[in-house]
Amino acid sequence: MINDEVRKFTLQLNHSPEECMYPHCEILVLENGQEVDLKAKSIKTAIRVYLVENCEILVPSP
Repeated sequence: MINDEVRKFTLQLNHSPEECMYPHCEILVLENGQEVDLKAKSIKTAIRVYLVENCEILVPSP
């Protein structure tokens, strides 16, 4: 937070197939609906830490 300003980011999953990995996806970071190119490693790290601590992948058994 800078000068009592709070920046709110939204994450969007984007299917981005690669030749060797069709199911590849990217996580886009949006601010006010616009894609943001995050240069600050501290923000990227904060997002990774949040995802690791709060997300769980569930795969249905065959």
